[in-house]
Amino acid sequence: MAAPLFNIGGLASGLDTNSIVAGLMNIERAPVRALQSKQTSFQAKADAWKNVSTRLSALRTRLNDITLPGKFEGFVEATSSDATIARVGAGIGMAPLNLTFTVDRLAKAEQRASITNFTSTDQTVGAGSFTFALGTLPTQTITTTSSTTLADLAQQINALNKGVTANVVSIDGTSHKLVLQGQSTGAANTITIGGNLTGLMTANFTASQAAQDAQITMGSGGGALVVTRPTNTINDLSTGLSLTLLKESATPVTLTGGRSADKAATSLKAFVDELNATARTLKDLAKIDTADPTKNGPLAGDSTLRSLRFSVSGFVSSQVEGLTGPNAYASSVGLSIQRDGTFSLDETKLKAALASDWTGVARLFQRAGQAADSRLQFVNATDTTAVGSYGVSITQAATAATVTGSLYSPPVSNTSFSVQSSGKTINLTIDAGATIAQAISSINSGLDAQGVNSLRASNTGGGAIKLLETRHGVAGNFTVSGAAAFGLDGTYTGLDVVGTINGQAATGVGRSLTSSAGTSLGLMIQVSATAAEVTAAGGTLNLGSMAFSQGWGGMVGKFIAGTEGTSGFVELAKNNWDARVKDAKEQAVAIERRLVLREKFLRSQFSAMEQAISTMRSQSTSLSGTPVTGR
Repeated sequence: MAAPLFNIGGLASGLDTNSIVAGLMNIERAPVRALQSKQTSFQAKADAWKNVSTRLSALRTRLNDITLPGKFEGFVEATSSDATIARVGAGIGMAPLNLTFTVDRLAKAEQRASITNFTSTDQTVGAGSFTFALGTLPTQTITTTSSTTLADLAQQINALNKGVTANVVSIDGTSHKLVLQGQSTGAANTITIGGNLTGLMTANFTASQAAQDAQITMGSGGGALVVTRPTNTINDLSTGLSLTLLKESATPVTLTGGRSADKAATSLKAFVDELNATARTLKDLAKIDTADPTKNGPLAGDSTLRSLRFSVSGFVSSQVEGLTGPNAYASSVGLSIQRDGTFSLDETKLKAALASDWTGVARLFQRAGQAADSRLQFVNATDTTAVGSYGVSITQAATAATVTGSLYSPPVSNTSFSVQSSGKTINLTIDAGATIAQAISSINSGLDAQGVNSLRASNTGGGAIKLLETRHGVAGNFTVSGAAAFGLDGTYTGLDVVGTINGQAATGVGRSLTSSAGTSLGLMIQVSATAAEVTAAGGTLNLGSMAFSQGWGGMVGKFIAGTEGTSGFVELAKNNWDARVKDAKEQAVAIERRLVLREKFLRSQFSAMEQAISTMRSQSTSLSGTPVTGR
């Protein structure tokens, strides 16, 4: 502390009282320095545990890349023998692939050009009407005036954005044509033109490019398979396969692919790299240097960290609960721990295991469930779900909301109605004279425009409009208002599945049944049984058991989960050191407050001493009668 502004400073005694006080205070401040040293040490330990938490969080992220349900189904790849003709992509669940075909045709959008030549873009088209429609979309009408130019008409067509774009094309500078282009490919997407504008009627347009479907042919001769699609991107040819046609060619293209051991190995290798980064961090934090303790890690000797290191290492050699056979250990597929505490992955051993038992390896790493009844499909589970076999029965099957209207009759005038679905109100219009195909197209387009893609309109085949929600359960409920003419008005509801898992009531959402109690807590199963099957079973349908295993990844994930959150031991350890940092800081502040008072007291004592000495000298001088010239 700085010396006070007013003090005697040893004028009477000759002592350097400022230095004496500073020295005394330096001695009395020793506990503060000790607390500051502790605070630094405690903060280093708190920061170390924060580092541990960060590493474990990163490890969980990598772990999820291989252990979450469906991840192994995504380790697939596909190749094309000629990617300039057809490009291929692989998706989840792609089956083994070996297909050869020729690309006979690419899908094209129709393009129609006016036969009539116009001298400029500003030439008028005359008063009247111009109509157009793409495929089954409703017919659009544009009313023109005597001042409407060719450019104006093109702009009005484009402003409607109803599947057709228009351009005025200059042929040679003095000759211009109106060119209409469909926005969708496929043979069904032809452009229909009408109205009463002389020179712009259907007969006065020529198809400069015909609408056509894409076509590929597999094989040859009478047994050849001819496949057509309205677009050049084909996603429904085979499960998980995405095919993009790029050019027509008589040269056969071969697509090959399937499960990819390389992709699985790459993902597992990334996890092992993260595991090693975690292991090295833990080792550094626990480092003990007997020669120079100042080089010790901040958590040297910490029993919690030591237990954490042993646990991480032990997972490699532990048998996965619920699994038997050759792939019940991570070490059985090439994962091992090395002498320095890091981990290695023998990719050759892993790929050999994948080649002989892909499903077994997937079950080793992933949470998984197996049931004899195909109407039960494992969806997911949580860290709290215990390994075991759990019986499943239902008393209500999930259903989807739907309505079938009355026999369709084209409306004599535009008919508007609304649909409430997914928390939205969608206003729809069926144009006067629209066919059932056009009406269905208008409904689906309107739903799509509002982001409602799960509710679909279709033709029942009997001449009625059917609305069907593709989502099962009450989440797909919808209401139709103002469509009485089509027999669609009303509120339509689906049902969630109702049943038990492990003999206890489970939570049903759509087709998903989730255990909400007991050892099966968190187990989610998709139930595809129908209402008719429940009825046939007398109201309660027993579907057998679902055998669940956390897998190696689930086991590690469960352990990591136990370290996280407010009750996790890593967070508790960090909070403990944070609390000790705070306590040391508060103790130091409290001592500093007392030292301020102590220094003030010492200075007052020295000041009193100086005054006493001065007084005594004055008295001595007075008594002796001898002038005092100095000390």
